Amino acid sequence: MRTICNCISINLQFYNSQNLVNYPRFQTNNQISQDSISFTGSNKRKNKVVPKGKSGNLQPEILVKSPKECFKKRLMDFEELVIEGKQVSTKNLSEKISRAKDLAFCYIDGKLASICALKTPDKTYREKLFKNADIPELAKNYEYELGYSVTGSKYRRNGLNSFLTEKILEKNPKLGIYATVREHNTAEQKLLKKLGFERVGNPFLSYSKKHKILLFIR
Repeated sequence: MRTICNCISINLQFYNSQNLVNYPRFQTNNQISQDSISFTGSNKRKNKVVPKGKSGNLQPEILVKSPKECFKKRLMDFEELVIEGKQVSTKNLSEKISRAKDLAFCYIDGKLASICALKTPDKTYREKLFKNADIPELAKNYEYELGYSVTGSKYRRNGLNSFLTEKILEKNPKLGIYATVREHNTAEQKLLKKLGFERVGNPFLSYSKKHKILLFIR
């Protein structure tokens, strides 16, 4: 018996823009979809709209799922793209991904192009992060972290991850969520503000001592 689950399936249009906070108009459709869904079918499939733009006739699809709803291959692909991004430690990475509340996937022609997640960091890590920002009293209100935001190198600068982040937040509108960003990454800071985050606390050094980190909450 095949297992089906609720997910978000979204058609969107590639666009060329360096301003990540300006989104194109997307046509979406919510539907029940098999976890083993194929993304390489005909562009004439029912309820599918072929995006037209400077990048050609691409047909991206977005899925937002809990780790328990994902087949092992999907989780392995997610982990590989996280590692490719070189932004987080790979120690116990599989276990951390499996603990996330939700994972978001963007596929193009059947290939994973972009990802993000609502992580569930352990209490000790979370409390230390807020303490570093000089606001330890807020840690208890924000249990989830927006992270693992990575886009494959050949798909970057098309706003994919911005839209992906928006969708995972829309699915979880009432949760206390925080995010960290490097002080020099002004584009991501603008995106977080557009999505309802506000900067709190003071900048602090990353664990590598190479970057100043800012904390945002929503």
